[in-house]
Amino acid sequence: MPDFPQSLCSPVQVSRFLVEAGIKPSRAQGQNFLTDKNTLEILLAAASPVAEDTVLEIGPGLGVVTGQLVNQCGKVFAIEKDRRLFALLGQRFAGVENIELIHADALEKDLNNWVIKHGVNLVVSNLPYSVASRILVELCIPRRTIETLVVTVQREVAVRMAAPPGKKTYGLLSVLLQAGYHVEIVKNVAATCFWPRPEVDSAIVCLRRLAQVDYSSEESLMMCAMAKYAFSRRRKMLGPALGAWIGGQGISEEFFRKEIMPAHGVPQTARPETVAPAQWLAMAREICNSKSVAGCNP
Repeated sequence: MPDFPQSLCSPVQVSRFLVEAGIKPSRAQGQNFLTDKNTLEILLAAASPVAEDTVLEIGPGLGVVTGQLVNQCGKVFAIEKDRRLFALLGQRFAGVENIELIHADALEKDLNNWVIKHGVNLVVSNLPYSVASRILVELCIPRRTIETLVVTVQREVAVRMAAPPGKKTYGLLSVLLQAGYHVEIVKNVAATCFWPRPEVDSAIVCLRRLAQVDYSSEESLMMCAMAKYAFSRRRKMLGPALGAWIGGQGISEEFFRKEIMPAHGVPQTARPETVAPAQWLAMAREICNSKSVAGCNP
């Protein structure tokens, strides 16, 4: 295999290296490699990794972020799906004791339980565009064990992640992430900061766990199921639409509409995009009554 370039922040050196390695980046897998040093520094500054951190990186690619993490963190787990890139990473980090490279599809893992098992408290990743939302929900629902996530995602996804109630971009993803995390767009990132250049711009987003919020797995899954149903019918009023669904779950529709909704400041005529994450969670907590609810994907 060819030697790694001196700078992974040089598009010319990165492109030449990949040609020599016989690798053509896959658009389907979202293989757009970060080549902008300023963006890399901002990403790392937002994450603020320290020696006590156990970090998960999904989609390390050529290891431009990974190389910085292994120098600052106690333990780094890097999950790479592409076998060609996994082999290159193995070459680059051979002999580095505080990194574990994993050849796998992150979505085929039980990520939430996996991070608990390995004590992961920090996630730093340039997430593949096509699966970013699913990965974030897997990591944040149903249990909030990760303290901080700093990720680069498609700009459109970032806007939805951080959107406040009342905005057109506020939806299911906003609710699921903001129920347990403070979500902030740290920096917009131009497409020119990647090679090959993607068709859309990106953004660095920081999610920090809300210390004052606590909920069980059952409550989070109930919230997820409720919000998913409501946002699939976002033009309908919550009282009759969600009330009917609640009734179908074996819970009193009348109690939900006349007691639970008013108790948490949610009018019968409310649309789902006007209900704050804390209100969704509070309603879910009251109606959960130990009922298991199927998983949720945004």
